[in-house]
Amino acid sequence: MTLNPVELNTASICHAGFESWRRFRECGETTDLEAAIQAYTEAADALDDGADKGAIVGHLGVAFKSRFDRVHELDDVYNALSALRRAVRLTPNDHNNKSVHLNQLGCMLLSFVRYFGPSHEGRDSIDEAVEVLRRAVNLVPEDDPLKYTYLSNLG
Repeated sequence: MTLNPVELNTASICHAGFESWRRFRECGETTDLEAAIQAYTEAADALDDGADKGAIVGHLGVAFKSRFDRVHELDDVYNALSALRRAVRLTPNDHNNKSVHLNQLGCMLLSFVRYFGPSHEGRDSIDEAVEVLRRAVNLVPEDDPLKYTYLSNLG
């Protein structure tokens, strides 16, 4: 398979994002996290809608959550939720990553409630979290170890 120049550039940007994310996870440098967010954003903007874009947008959502955990900027919470919801929408139901994105979204919604309390918006977030976590559980085969992880996230 030969990639056209746009696909090749997008693949290079994705790779740069993955490498920046890996360095951030290993070293904890915020500059690496910022570089990952920038690369994931550029790659997502360049890709057509579909499962590949869903995967990159899912990584972007997790990166926004990680940045919120470090610098506590409220926009990062909303950006994480937006990206994870988008990853769920972009990924077909029969794709392996659908349950992963649903689980990430459900966990982020529960984190939102932990951060901001059970206000009205928080209550809606709990309901949505339970719904998407149940969807994640239902997409995973009974013998898949992820099923137990997802079930534990439901509480």
